[in-house]
Amino acid sequence: MSESRKDNLSDSVPPAGERLDSWKAIAVHLQRDVRTVQRWERKEALPVHRHLHGTQGSVYAYAPELDAWWTGRRMRLETEPAVDALPPRRQRHVALGAAAVLAAVSIGIVLFVVKNPRERPSAEPVRFSVAAPEGTRLSRFPSPAVSPDGRHLVFVATSSTGRDSLWIRQLDSLTVRELAGTDGGAFPFWSPDSQAVAFFAHGKLTVADVAGGPTRVVCDSPGFYGG
Repeated sequence: MSESRKDNLSDSVPPAGERLDSWKAIAVHLQRDVRTVQRWERKEALPVHRHLHGTQGSVYAYAPELDAWWTGRRMRLETEPAVDALPPRRQRHVALGAAAVLAAVSIGIVLFVVKNPRERPSAEPVRFSVAAPEGTRLSRFPSPAVSPDGRHLVFVATSSTGRDSLWIRQLDSLTVRELAGTDGGAFPFWSPDSQAVAFFAHGKLTVADVAGGPTRVVCDSPGFYGG
């Protein structure tokens, strides 16, 4: 689609439905990373519009248009990996970044134990590593988060088919389990009482109880940032 055509579209009456006002929001809606959706716009005519001032980052799209575009290309494109292939040097950087995140989590846990002696009078510093569950890999953005009571860790892992979901582990156990109903989940964060995890998926802010049960949609959240 030419630039002049996109500018004309931005002047037309917008279709009914949800407007996504950034590359990141468009990527979350399609469950892909930003690099992939930008490539789809260049090579697959992804319906992304630009504002009249034409700056490179000032884009928007409408969810119904994206859904219609995806329906026509799903069989061919859904087999693509969720993240563009990276050269070996970039792959090493991503791996080192994930290791650094997990190291930061370990440090945070040690600080929590040290700063709360009344809750754990005989506690010693805790150090541990977290491996991706069997059949998965850590997401490009694993977003690990320790619960306020210091008992659980939640993070994002990607299955062999490229599907992201939330996984949870008790810090006094080696068992890791998938949190039901969190397909496509990203950027998890805890409730103050440590009984539930909120996350962003498919343009919605959703809550899942740690004990299990159906998830609950709180509101629309095309920007998908957490607290």
